[in-house]
Amino acid sequence: LAEHIGNIDDRLVQQAEQIPDYAALRRGRRRRQLLAMAAALVLMVTSFSAGAIAFAREIVVKVPMEQEILMLEGVNLTLIFPDSWAGQYAVEKNGQNYVVYNPKMREAVGEGTYLLDVPVDICILVDTKSIYRVGTGRLRHTAEGFHLTGCDGKLDYVQKPGASYSLYSDYYWYEIGDVICIGNGDVLYYCFPTEGGDVVARTRLATEELYKITRRHKGAGGA
Repeated sequence: LAEHIGNIDDRLVQQAEQIPDYAALRRGRRRRQLLAMAAALVLMVTSFSAGAIAFAREIVVKVPMEQEILMLEGVNLTLIFPDSWAGQYAVEKNGQNYVVYNPKMREAVGEGTYLLDVPVDICILVDTKSIYRVGTGRLRHTAEGFHLTGCDGKLDYVQKPGASYSLYSDYYWYEIGDVICIGNGDVLYYCFPTEGGDVVARTRLATEELYKITRRHKGAGGA
């Protein structure tokens, strides 16, 4: 019996030696997971750092270009424009304000040679629900103001130069197109030029110049 017990003990010892050390296996697996996580973190940080450096470089890179520099005396303000702006604008002091204007536009308006005459798509705004496309027409702008005609002869609107000191105009308005907006308290006409190129900015400048001339004329006792 003792012999059999001894044999049993030997077999139990051998079986026990063959049983895997699950705790050690778990520790090894956890160690490998930690190492993998650390390696992934290093790669992420490295990638992020490289991207951040590249992004930072893109931000700070400056493309050399000539500049048009304008200094406003009395307010210690310097404006820097692209060199292509040279000769396209002028600045005058009006009291405490500075007025930026286009010399060519002012000259054309003053001489009476300014003219805008372009075909337009017409939308109107009469309520807060929607803007309505009503047809096509023609927008004319001279020293006499705006004259909008269209919609098969059903539309004929005139707006004098003294009606507004400026003009609402915008580029690529709501992804529809360049727009010139005129009108009154009852209806607004949104005019989208279909020809003539870039006209919305100079139309606004001309509107402001014509308003100033009208005000000066009235102040001098004109009709």
